[in-house]
Amino acid sequence: MGYTKGDVLSEHFQNSSFLLTFGINRRSSFYGKIQLIGNISSILTFPGFFLKRGLASAEDIDSFPLKLKQQLVMLQWSFIGLIAAMVLLVIIEKSGVLS
Repeated sequence: MGYTKGDVLSEHFQNSSFLLTFGINRRSSFYGKIQLIGNISSILTFPGFFLKRGLASAEDIDSFPLKLKQQLVMLQWSFIGLIAAMVLLVIIEKSGVLS
């Protein structure tokens, strides 16, 4: 998604913080593309956090395409779920329940 829609994603956040949407590595590396997708999906998933701190613009969030917004929010929650599952597995392993 970062390679195919990276420019489209960035264009919708013209009024938001420069650091969130236009990193140094945005165009140059795989990590930069992943960081761009992560930042934008975080803004769309938790808009209140970013709006309260002045890092994102309400107009940018409202004007974002709905289908793409839904995909990015689902991606963010999937990532959060996977991290939570990994932490839970480590806790279970360390507790000795499986031994």
